[in-house]
Parts: sequence; C-alpha cells; structure tokens
Amino acid sequence: MGSDYQRFDAPHLDYALWDCPFDKAVKLRGPPVDRTRPYIACLGAAPTFGRFCREPFPELLSRRLGMQVLNAGVAGAGPSTFLRGGWREWLDGAEAVVVQVLAARSESNSLFECDPTRGAFGVRRSDASPMRFEEFLRLLMESSDPATVRRVVEETRQNYVRNMNRLLEGIRAPTILLWLSKRPPRYAINDRKLHGILNAHPQLVDDVMLDQIRTHAEAVVECVSSAGLPQRLWPAAEPLPGTVLEEGVLTNRYYPSPEMHALAAAQLAETCRSILPSAR
Repeated sequence: MGSDYQRFDAPHLDYALWDCPFDKAVKLRGPPVDRTRPYIACLGAAPTFGRFCREPFPELLSRRLGMQVLNAGVAGAGPSTFLRGGWREWLDGAEAVVVQVLAARSESNSLFECDPTRGAFGVRRSDASPMRFEEFLRLLMESSDPATVRRVVEETRQNYVRNMNRLLEGIRAPTILLWLSKRPPRYAINDRKLHGILNAHPQLVDDVMLDQIRTHAEAVVECVSSAGLPQRLWPAAEPLPGTVLEEGVLTNRYYPSPEMHALAAAQLAETCRSILPSAR
C-alpha cells in the first residue's frame, strides 16, 4: 500500500520508498537503516508510515535522539502482519521497538478471514467474497440480529488482543506501546451504526483492550490530539482515496496531521531517553 500512497500523492509528496528486504511486495518509507549501527524500529500502520506528512514521527524521533529509526509503517497492518515473514530478525536487532496500537479491524474471526498482507482486506468465509472488513461488518449488520453482530465483534477483539500480546511478547528489545489517535481509548459501542461500532482509528480498540496488552510493554505513550485536522492538501478535481474534496481542495480528515506527528515524536523521545541510555 505504500506504493499506492506514493502513486496517489505524487508529485506533491515523496515518501522515499524502498523494498522491504524479506518481502518485495512491501514498500517501506525511507530512509533505510544500516543494521550494523544502533537503531529503533517503529511498527505500525498508516499513522506510522505518515501519509500526507513530510516528516512522520519516526523521522522526527530519529532527529531528536540522534540515532537511526526504522519506519515500518505498513498501511492497514494488524498484529498478524508482523507475526509473519522476516520481521523478527529486524526487531531482534533494534535497541527499542515502538509498536503503534493497531486497528482490530485487521483481524480475522469465524465469519471473515483477513489477509495479513492486505490489512483490512479479506474474504467472507461463507462465500469467499473479497471485501474490506468494514463492508463485511455492514453486511452482517444488515442480515443478522444484534446479538450475532456483538458476538462476532467480541470474537474479533479477542483474536486481536491475543495476537497483539503474541507480537509484544516476542520482541526482545524494550517495547513502547504508542496510542496515536484523535480519540481517547475509552468509548461505548453503539451497535446501531457502523461507525458506532468501529469508531475512529484504531478501529474496534477500547480502553479495556489496551489494558490487556499494555502489561507486555515497558512503557505506554498515549498521544491523543486532533491538532492540524482537517488538513488542507492541494487543489484537485476529484477526491483521492482517504480524502474528501472541499471547495476544490483535497482535505485529510483521517490520517494524523503533521502537528500530531510532532507531538508523538516529542512524547516518544522523552520515553526513549528514560529507557535507553544510548539515546541522547
């Protein structure tokens, strides 16, 4: 998806993409890191990648700490994304690992199978129809009773917590859990509306789930802000995926703004200095 972001957003932004060494289907945002020198790894989805941001928080963190930071932001990623392939070798070599609290919509359940290589995309198990998780949930709400919807949502959440804990438990380096969102973790589900169930990113994740995974990290950084949103981008005739068109200008209302990235980097730098003697 990183290549899609670059295709959509050029020539206004250059994400300096490079090939993931162990998965050529994945394009990571630059700059690459030299694994013979100390580095921090940042695992996450689009908020870590930093769409519509010239300097995402991993780059700002690198500047603040004076050391390399790997931007391993993979659009739509869930915990299963980083439980496969060769991620373990890169994580084991890091001085510390920042793990963004990922969305639970990128998790499977008994009725829907997410593709860990395509984030929130997958197939409905009943008929193998390809679709996004949001579409699956919408159709389920239209065809099933509320009790069934609640059961499937709870199953998805439980699978997410289990896989997030597997991911965190498998990381040898000190781990910092990052909540980067325009909403706080706590929210009450409104099962009458799709957004009432999903809520803003990280979709489906609430304070109870965060409490179940935070014990597996050395530190937790909660960066809750909507500073800089909505973010006006550039004139266009049609909206791009992930944007809305307002008075002929593309507008970002979804992805973290540059101001939010700056705030996250500042909070992370302080935490990194407290747990890493090598960080200045």
